[in-house]
Amino acid sequence: MQQDVTMPIRDDVWNDLIDMEPGELKNRMPLAARWGGDAVVQELIEAGHLKLDGGRILRTKTSVDAASLWEARPEDGSAIGNQRARSELTWKSVQRFEAAKTLLVATGEIALGSGRGGSIRRKLEVASTPEVPKPPAAALNERPRPKKPARATKKLEATLWDAADELRGKMDSAQYTARFGVHRS
Repeated sequence: MQQDVTMPIRDDVWNDLIDMEPGELKNRMPLAARWGGDAVVQELIEAGHLKLDGGRILRTKTSVDAASLWEARPEDGSAIGNQRARSELTWKSVQRFEAAKTLLVATGEIALGSGRGGSIRRKLEVASTPEVPKPPAAALNERPRPKKPARATKKLEATLWDAADELRGKMDSAQYTARFGVHRS
């Protein structure tokens, strides 16, 4: 199965965005026409990549930082810790990092991870293959397999028995089961 890294922002839009200098005013309508509609421009404004200035738009500094953060992520989709990412980008400001991270999360380009201090990763979209429906078991002259108890159920049962053993203390297990009618299956 092949994995392709894709961004929710289309490549042509992303490339145009990267080519824009922060603070450089651009006319909104030509970009909207090139990007397939004003909805794309509005989405980038709402996310924080662009800022509206009358009928013109400009790229934000946070957008530039977000592009740098995007490029710093491992391409295979593995997670990287927030502190490590900041140090790789040589950003001392936590606010700068958080603003860029928030922007990439808002536009769906990265996913948040866990770990001490948090982590981020590129979202990977796996090229899907069409699912072939499986014929019913009767059509294959097979009996449906009985379901096995879940592993969590077994762990819960073991935990309950351990608690019961602890509660009965020094009482003999035969007396305990006779008295309370508890039998292990």
